[in-house]
Amino acid sequence: MSTPERPNCARLSAERYKTEIIHAFLVEVAEKGVGLVQHTPSHYLDSDTGERAETVYSSPRCLVRVEESDTSIGTEGQALDALLYAFIGVDPKELEKERRTLLDSLGG
Repeated sequence: MSTPERPNCARLSAERYKTEIIHAFLVEVAEKGVGLVQHTPSHYLDSDTGERAETVYSSPRCLVRVEESDTSIGTEGQALDALLYAFIGVDPKELEKERRTLLDSLGG
């Protein structure tokens, strides 16, 4: 039986050290009160000209937060995972497909 090709799994495994270092750094700075946040721009049109007049940013979403008992990835952890996957060139949907294919091949 041949092993199916799993480029996303291989990339994640090879680059795991990078994501672990970045994650550890973000947790460390979160403990010091510094966070990684994401702002989403919204554009408003000028009612007189119909042209885009102003960019306003939404309230920031905190991607890493410090909880009372420990430091952890907050409720927006999936957004942080997506950033880390993009950084190392891993497609999360393809990664999940590869994992399922691997599990299926091991199961029978």
